[in-house]
Amino acid sequence: MKTKNNIRITAYLFLCMSLFSCSQDFLETKSSTDLGDKLIYKTTASTRGVLYGIYKYMRSWGCTPHVRMDCCGLHTNLLTFDVMGTDITMQPGTWYWYDYDYWHTGSETEFKTDHFWRFYYIIINNCNNILFYIDDAEGPVSEKEAIAGEARALRAFAYFHLIQLYQQTYTIAKQMPGVPLYTTPAKGNAENNPRASVEKIYKVITTDLEKAVLSLPTQRESKYYINANVAAGILARVYLTMGRWHEAAAMAQQARAGYPLMSAEQWTEGFNNMSNPEWIWGIHQTSTENVGWGSTFSILDFERGDQKSFRINDKLVEKYSDTDVRGTLITPVGSLLGNRKFREPATLNIGHMVLMRSSEMLLIEAEASAKDGDETHAQDLLYELQAKRDPNARKTDRKGNELIELILLERRKELWAEGFSLFDLLRNQKSLVREGDHQSLKNFPANSWKFIFQIPRSELDVNKGILPEDQNPNTGVYTY
Repeated sequence: MKTKNNIRITAYLFLCMSLFSCSQDFLETKSSTDLGDKLIYKTTASTRGVLYGIYKYMRSWGCTPHVRMDCCGLHTNLLTFDVMGTDITMQPGTWYWYDYDYWHTGSETEFKTDHFWRFYYIIINNCNNILFYIDDAEGPVSEKEAIAGEARALRAFAYFHLIQLYQQTYTIAKQMPGVPLYTTPAKGNAENNPRASVEKIYKVITTDLEKAVLSLPTQRESKYYINANVAAGILARVYLTMGRWHEAAAMAQQARAGYPLMSAEQWTEGFNNMSNPEWIWGIHQTSTENVGWGSTFSILDFERGDQKSFRINDKLVEKYSDTDVRGTLITPVGSLLGNRKFREPATLNIGHMVLMRSSEMLLIEAEASAKDGDETHAQDLLYELQAKRDPNARKTDRKGNELIELILLERRKELWAEGFSLFDLLRNQKSLVREGDHQSLKNFPANSWKFIFQIPRSELDVNKGILPEDQNPNTGVYTY
């Protein structure tokens, strides 16, 4: 165990040396040249250490040159995606307000525009390095396949977030320019790499994930790491976004196999421990490895959190029945409503942070089934979840668009503050409509360019493959 920990720490230090540099150097892995490829990628054990480094990076402070609690890891990206949506409200002047209020959000010089770009391309390029060198590493073939599977899944996950952030949704914008594509370690080509089409990016994403599902085992050291279930879950999200309903339902079903829905009692335990049977993937924290006051709980736990600035919109609260366990956790906090869904554990800063649950997979299967015409199965799945949350739930007999809208509402009720609000608006071509106790009533029509980030100015300055006329608009509505 000590040897394994040393490998992880050493590899993470190498990774950090390659990540935090200036201009577009984040697309170059200095460790592979300055420290020697043979040292880093010589064995499957050392290569897995680099992989561990990527996971650690996903839980780290990352808004260089800024140090801000709204960009300190993947979990804060997810909070940003949710606060840009329908169901979170907050007081002015607190963290994430600029995102919530769409104050310069997405413009080419806005810091989060650059942060998201940098964050995901760092993951991509380090995955590219692993995939480039893994075949020559010393070690069992099975271990090589597993490492490659995780790297492919992480690369696909990063590209999936990038393509949703920097271009309109797949079903209406397949031929539109997406983001630059890198599948090998980026060197000089990073300075002259145009935007690949949305369709081409999705092809890489699906190919990576399909391979990962086949090559990864279901067993793993911790839910912190990607296994076959996680890869299938990411692929289910991708297929749902692409409108490939049958495949989305199949992958969602595969992803949740072995992960039963939690009980009503477990729902009230604070969403802070990946031992919960529903959790398929999560971010692990300990007393020595955590993001401190930058965690999910710092923002969402209105009793013990450091910032405690997020509240649940009263219009969504009205959708919970009196006997729905999810509604029983909502309580007035000043003039707004707090949600006790996420709570700090007894020891501060060690709460695990959720990335994927089986209830999300069930809802993907239900939505995809409804859109694919299998309405009876969709009704059954929806009731299966509702019955777990509300003892008085009744199975719906709605069909067609009414059934689909009911499933989408259930997503909002079930997955509040887990990172899906913005992407659900995009893929379903919904308008942003804020009512009730929202502190910012900025509303935008479906397919608004306000939902889409511009290519960062820092990228345009160094990548001559992207011309000024290739930039995304920052106002108006996308027409197709």
